[in-house]
Amino acid sequence: MVKVVFACTENKKRSQLAEAIFNHLARQSQSVSGGPFPANKIDPLTIKSLREIGLPTKNLHPKQLNNSDLNSADIIVSFGCLNPSLFPKGKFQEWQIKDPETIKEFRQARNDITDRIKKLLKQIENN
Repeated sequence: MVKVVFACTENKKRSQLAEAIFNHLARQSQSVSGGPFPANKIDPLTIKSLREIGLPTKNLHPKQLNNSDLNSADIIVSFGCLNPSLFPKGKFQEWQIKDPETIKEFRQARNDITDRIKKLLKQIENN
């Protein structure tokens, strides 16, 4: 099983979208998300954009990234908001996706993340 960590500063938008989408699409892999400075709650537009495509949101909440998550990860993905030198070399990927503010931007981010996750899962499944 491949473990993917999605990391973002506050863990309330893009990384939460990625965790929910990845875990919905993956068959033999798992993801978690977190950040160094987790917010008190997920952005409501994150929840709305996930519910629009029928994904459950009740177990999602901002989480603190810890060394255990990073060390056990096979792949770590950030969204242009964290310093790459914070992460183990060889595991890190940077997905440049704009931090969404409006529901239109959340939908764009969600769709972009979904496309990238589908490509990532193909790579994982072909190894």
